[in-house]
Amino acid sequence: MNRLKKDPPPAMSRTLAIATGAGRDNQERMPRDVQPRTNVEQYWAARALKAETTLSTRDTHKLEVQHLRDSEESKRSRELEALKRENETRHSRLERIILFLVGCIILQSGFVIYLLSHSVRDKQQPRRSLGHFTIPILSPFSSVVEQETSLVGTRTLTTLVVVVGVAGFFLIRTWLLDPKFKASP
Repeated sequence: MNRLKKDPPPAMSRTLAIATGAGRDNQERMPRDVQPRTNVEQYWAARALKAETTLSTRDTHKLEVQHLRDSEESKRSRELEALKRENETRHSRLERIILFLVGCIILQSGFVIYLLSHSVRDKQQPRRSLGHFTIPILSPFSSVVEQETSLVGTRTLTTLVVVVGVAGFFLIRTWLLDPKFKASP
């Protein structure tokens, strides 16, 4: 809709045109025999003129409301499009974060499976290295079994994984609630 183009004037009825003198020439204004002469005729003529004026005003008001409705609807559609774009960018960021977290979970579970299978394999196959050896100085029949201990135990590893997971959760949570994150495109 072109906003620079003026709206056509509302259509006038013949009665209103004659009453207001908007006819094509002055002779069409009101014939002499139609002129209201009595009070009753003047009353009804004034009432008809008032009704025509009210009708014309109502038609003009309808057009103004229609233009206002159209402009508000276009503004609303623009706002909805902007909101939709913002929501899509936020959604894509959340998808990337979820993919990153799923990748981390897969890596951690793979690491745990590897450690478990490695420890089971070690228990099934006895080592032929220096795990069991004889000290000939003490006695020819005595032996010493070496206990293998790890620098990082199961409890330490589990505690570390839980602490890193909780810290990561709170870090990502504060990152998502940060207003700078929401405002950036």
